[in-house]
Amino acid sequence: MRLYSPVGTIACILAFGSSLHAQLPSGSIGGITRDPSGRLIQGAHITATNERQGTTREGATGADGSFTLSNLEPGSYTVVLASTGFADVRYSNVQIEAGKSITLDTTLSVAAQTSTIDVNSNSRRDVDLTQSMIQGQITSQTIASIPLNGRNFLELAYLVPGNRPAPTFDPTKTNTLEVSSAGGFGRGGNITVDGGDNNDEVVGGTLSNFPEDSIQEFQIATARFTAEVGRSGNSIINIVTKTGTNQYHGSLFFYERNRNLQALPATFDRSLPTPPFDREQYGATLGGPIRKEKAWLFTGFEYRDQNAALQTGTRNFTTSQIQNTSAPSPLREALWSTRYDQQLSAKNTLMARYSFNRSTDTGEATPSQTTPSFTSAERQNSLNRFNSLVAGLTTVLSPTRINNFSFHYDNFYNDIPPYSPSAPTTNPQLNLTNELIFPDIADGANFNLPQATFLNRYQFGDAYSWSFGKHALRLGGEFQHYTAHGEINVFGTGTVILTTNFAFADLNGDGKINDLDIPEAVGIKSSAPVTPVPIPKVFNGYLAFYAQDDWRVLPRLTLNLGLRWEYDSNLTGTSSAHDPCPNLTTVPTNPCTWMANVIDLKKSPDMKDFSPRIGFAYDPFGLGKTVVRGGYGIYYDRIILESGAEELVQNDRALTVTQYAGSYCVSPFVPGPPSLNACFAPQASFGTGSPSLAAPFSGPHQTGGVGMIGMGPDSHHPLVQQFSLGFQQQFGDS
Repeated sequence: MRLYSPVGTIACILAFGSSLHAQLPSGSIGGITRDPSGRLIQGAHITATNERQGTTREGATGADGSFTLSNLEPGSYTVVLASTGFADVRYSNVQIEAGKSITLDTTLSVAAQTSTIDVNSNSRRDVDLTQSMIQGQITSQTIASIPLNGRNFLELAYLVPGNRPAPTFDPTKTNTLEVSSAGGFGRGGNITVDGGDNNDEVVGGTLSNFPEDSIQEFQIATARFTAEVGRSGNSIINIVTKTGTNQYHGSLFFYERNRNLQALPATFDRSLPTPPFDREQYGATLGGPIRKEKAWLFTGFEYRDQNAALQTGTRNFTTSQIQNTSAPSPLREALWSTRYDQQLSAKNTLMARYSFNRSTDTGEATPSQTTPSFTSAERQNSLNRFNSLVAGLTTVLSPTRINNFSFHYDNFYNDIPPYSPSAPTTNPQLNLTNELIFPDIADGANFNLPQATFLNRYQFGDAYSWSFGKHALRLGGEFQHYTAHGEINVFGTGTVILTTNFAFADLNGDGKINDLDIPEAVGIKSSAPVTPVPIPKVFNGYLAFYAQDDWRVLPRLTLNLGLRWEYDSNLTGTSSAHDPCPNLTTVPTNPCTWMANVIDLKKSPDMKDFSPRIGFAYDPFGLGKTVVRGGYGIYYDRIILESGAEELVQNDRALTVTQYAGSYCVSPFVPGPPSLNACFAPQASFGTGSPSLAAPFSGPHQTGGVGMIGMGPDSHHPLVQQFSLGFQQQFGDS
């Protein structure tokens, strides 16, 4: 956890692309059925059969000839349309993808006797004619066929326009892959796995990783998603894990990247020797039936053993230059995911998944000030551990009504201890125990360590789907309760900001020119009754309700209408821990906010976070190959728990930050009192009692009131407005 304040923005997005049905780990099939004269057929029977599991879903066309089969597991289906007096039409290999709607408008032929017309759906890729969202889908074929350096499947999200890698924004994210969508920073977005939240509520971004071979597919919507998903102002990523099938199948793999094949990385200094790099990744999957057409199991495991290098730097005292070097950056990561599915009855289907992720790595720490380079001492050792459990029950209430209930629990633990005191620095004689920030390089013990983070979350959701007439209505709600606590030691070892990379004169008069002669700009150090400083437990209760209707107004025009309401109970600090402290001179026994004694910080939760969303999809020529789509929506981004925790930690009582004045010198060429500027004049020397690296925290200082955090009473969720307009054209029939 790194403490700084979030910034909310308002954005307007103009985007072009394809569409998205619903942000759930399922897809749907819909269409209109007619006879040869064009008249609508009521009561036609629809059957969709999962080709790998043998499960079926049934439905019927209404008075307007339309039908919808929703909440279908991703996979390959055979769809049969049948009506008395007409030949059956059978679509084979209909690919259902997460969050996508397949349109099968069909004209039935008159038949004197029972007959079947076969259509190979794989020979055509129809444009989605009913949805208005901006999205892309990464299918199982793409995941299996595109090699990935490191085997993190989320890298495939970069294939979708509008997405790019996000920078590392927190010490806990050195080994996670963050996706920046629609210009976002990577903290926002909403990532779900099998419908369960996979977002870091403390600092933002992604939580757990999963074995690549356990992922069936995923979709990413960069803008204009439906009311079924919230807590994001830019994108959603909807991930679906693999299930077992009626056939036993498995895999075993081992990949090695040997150090003898390593080339000098493009970003490394070309004059340096090639740093060592080797990686071994191995794993296995196994899936199949426990009972055919009734129960299935799939499990996957993966392990990564990697020895890499970071480009670091050192100060070369002979040339007075920053010289590029490298330092070891090992990584060990274990991934495991197991999923169980069971057809309890003709109307009820159960799924449950457990996933585990554990990693240890040595990576770059985040210096308190940005510098072009850092030494090997500015690294950190990090431990991350994740557990996730998801369970869901899908109930077919009738051919047109389906209910899906889900439960999710996950926890996260991160630990970053103090980095090894034996780590080499650029000047071992200094015996550094604090951080030094030179103009071009950071050295010494990182200002932000040690730290630890704990997160626990419970999530419940219910989604009800009802298809009637020309409407596909979805109603639902969601509740989450999560807590976080931890510890941190910001500036506990102190940070000294220096004015030059090397000494240039004997300012201390000891007859030598070395680091003890470098003028100090400022020193920052904190103190606390207990170190590391415990972060009091912060919590939040999230509640949301939504309604989404896809209304096929005309055969060639569909409106997507949605409304969502969201509520967070404590994200802006409304609990008793954010009340004023009872005593201003002593450390309180219970968590409180000292800033509230000085400034009115009383806040109330947002109660009016309503998010209307409207879109359209129009087929201008009626050929099923062209669609014009667009829409508008209001979205509220999440507020991370770190924001409220700042008031409880950086409050001048639990953690007191002291700022020390820098060096001051005298020179016969600079009149007036001693000053920092005089240190750079001829014949300069440190003034009496001047701070330097020999005693960096000895100068005049301001204790308290430095770096204090308080969220104002008008703090609200960031509001984002999105507008999109575009078209999609299919060329050819495949």
